[in-house]
Amino acid sequence: MSTIVGVILAGGRSRRMGREKATLAWPGGGTMIDRVATTLQSVCDEVIVSGVTTGVPELPRIPDEHDDAGPLAGLAAVLACGRADAYLVCPCDTPNVTSATLRRLLTVTPAAATIFRVADEPRPRPLPLRIDTAALPVIRRRLEAGERTVLDALEEAGVEVVTLADGAELANVNTPEDYERLVKPQSRDRPS
Repeated sequence: MSTIVGVILAGGRSRRMGREKATLAWPGGGTMIDRVATTLQSVCDEVIVSGVTTGVPELPRIPDEHDDAGPLAGLAAVLACGRADAYLVCPCDTPNVTSATLRRLLTVTPAAATIFRVADEPRPRPLPLRIDTAALPVIRRRLEAGERTVLDALEEAGVEVVTLADGAELANVNTPEDYERLVKPQSRDRPS
């Protein structure tokens, strides 16, 4: 298998948002998860959803292996599903990420994963990422030990870091304030 499958991480409970954030309306039509799905579909042959969101019901779903274990549980389930040897993973709450940016994660590397670091930030961001099934044993071991930090697991598995000059595309929506901050510029840019 040499295909890279796109994955939308949508397994959280959106506690800080107070409602399911994946299905929030986005300027220009559709929802946040629709935007991420369209972007991944422009890069990958197949796109699946990791989690239980009600958004994009036409896409195949992979349930988490562990309940309430965060994105690491979603990654474990995806890596174990057998659809591909590598996956391009993007959270449902990063609606401004572009296909050109995601393609930067697909450079050939012997590392188990590739992630971004924004130039003025001290640590890399664990998501979005490209990840190989080779990372599965490390992720499962960390989950069984009760660990939940994605970046620590990736660093142990072996990670390549790609630097971005600006992190605006990677902004995510966790709270109503995040949503308002990201939606207002989008609404102004729409044609009347």
